Amino acid sequence: MAFSKKQLDGLLYMAGRAFENADYLSAQRHYEDALGLMERNGQDKSEEALQCFKNLASIYYSDGNLDKAIATYSRLVVSSETLYGESHREVISSMFILAKVCDSAGASEDAASIYDRVQRLASQHLPKGDILIKHIREARELRTGPQKEFKQKVTTLALPKPVFREMTDALGSGAEPGGRQHFFKQNQILFSTVGSLLLFVLAWAWFNWLAGDATIKAPSTGMIQESFKVEGQKFRTPDGKVELTVKDNSNANLTTPAEKIDFSYKTIDFSIEGIQTLVSGAFARKEYWIEQTPLGLLAQNSLVLHTDEAPEVKTVERMRELGRHLQEIYGKQGSYPMRLEKWTADPMMRWTNPVSQQRTIPTYQVLNKYQVVFVGFAKVEDFPKQLAAGEHWANEPMPDPGGMHTFSLQTEQKIEDDYRIAHVFMQGFDRNGEVLKSSIPGQFFFLELVPGEEFEMPKQTNKEYYRKLCATLSGARVYFVKEGSSILGLLPLKYTIPFILGSMTGIFIVMWAAIDAQKRVTNKKMFPTALEGIIVLTALVWLAWFVTRLIP
Repeated sequence: MAFSKKQLDGLLYMAGRAFENADYLSAQRHYEDALGLMERNGQDKSEEALQCFKNLASIYYSDGNLDKAIATYSRLVVSSETLYGESHREVISSMFILAKVCDSAGASEDAASIYDRVQRLASQHLPKGDILIKHIREARELRTGPQKEFKQKVTTLALPKPVFREMTDALGSGAEPGGRQHFFKQNQILFSTVGSLLLFVLAWAWFNWLAGDATIKAPSTGMIQESFKVEGQKFRTPDGKVELTVKDNSNANLTTPAEKIDFSYKTIDFSIEGIQTLVSGAFARKEYWIEQTPLGLLAQNSLVLHTDEAPEVKTVERMRELGRHLQEIYGKQGSYPMRLEKWTADPMMRWTNPVSQQRTIPTYQVLNKYQVVFVGFAKVEDFPKQLAAGEHWANEPMPDPGGMHTFSLQTEQKIEDDYRIAHVFMQGFDRNGEVLKSSIPGQFFFLELVPGEEFEMPKQTNKEYYRKLCATLSGARVYFVKEGSSILGLLPLKYTIPFILGSMTGIFIVMWAAIDAQKRVTNKKMFPTALEGIIVLTALVWLAWFVTRLIP
């Protein structure tokens, strides 16, 4: 009968499918037919034949047909040795299984000679620490023990079919049945998929927690950061009730209507020295952050502190100039224009963008500076009088890029609803009242006209507020953050420690996964490595950092 490769492939497919579905009777019949076909055509030394011998021998053994099992394993050893050579791991593992089957059948002398050869080949050709060497050594020690114990343990080889199949697969692949390596090998696709999804979810959750309420924007080109020295200056709130004196020796004191407190501080930015300062104080029980802005200092809970030279008056002069211009427009048109496009022909509404060097409509927002929104605009001549009369300014700069700085001036004069909102352009000013030359596109400026009775100024006169402020500073590690300082231009510096710990943890886990995979491929022992110890240490540092933050 002529050899048919298609017929052989069909037999192997049906045999393999029956074996996977534990239909061992059908699998045995198909494997026997396939081996007969391969033997008649001189293909009994192929890899397909080796798989047939291995599965057929396991079926014979599980059915208790030890004579056929020994004969089939013997043919498996001879064929695999011809195909791979005696030093191959597959040959050594097949010999070892043959020796155990011989022990089960009572052929102790044959088993002893096979064990001697197996141990010699394993010690010569297998890598040190291979799990197969361990099994061979244990089996030989078991044979030299008391006869009763030997017989009792040898009979445990009569395992159920699925368990025996797991054992033979594991010995052939170098994994210990039921061990960590074998467990992960059998479920590697599932664990890889689930693990990847879990890591992605954890990374996404961590980054969102880290960002918090921060606005993440990439820095724009052409920005000019105007800064000033904090040390040696006095700062105050707009109402003058809170005064902060910063000395040159890293000490400062805060004076409030309720009490006075002295504290020490550190001035930091995004540099090697700044990061070292943050790392050295990573486990401080409390932290208090004060950020530098063009108009002064922005502390936590919207506390704003200015120098005595804060440019409110100079800003008012610019507002008066704009006010006169708006009054002229109002006199000509009877209302403020509601669309910025109508102002394109106005020379006062033209500005050269320092980034693109193009003269455009000034629809720009100043990076880390402020957008001006002023309230109660009626008669610009009243501004100096209102300031002299003690009118309050509400200055609330936001530290994130593109944030808004609000100037509010209260007035009691009635403003008609028709003129409530109009889009205008207002340039930002630095501490000296000079026009800021930096900008980013995509924002617009607007003037909001609101009657005085509809605008309530924030009242921070409660002594409880000042006591709470002093209690927050008491025992805290205070940082003065230089203007424009951030982590890679994305996150505020107060997230430096979790950013470093999170990055280190991610890098260590990736390195550990690569090393662990390499150990599995080379069949090395799964002892803990120094890297795994570092990961555990990093996790303990994380835990200590979180516990420190939980302490009231």
